[in-house]
Amino acid sequence: AMAKAVVPIDRFRQKFGDLDGRAMTEKIAELAAQFLHETAPEKKREAVTK
Repeated sequence: AMAKAVVPIDRFRQKFGDLDGRAMTEKIAELAAQFLHETAPEKKREAVTK
């Protein structure tokens, strides 16, 4: 499943500065790459009884 995030542009600029289109694209790509490389916590699997 994929998630979609919507970030208000004014909040983005407060946090990362007033970036132009190219710099904003690079920052979002950097954040996405960081997110994808973080390890997810292990989920506990419960036994399934039939």
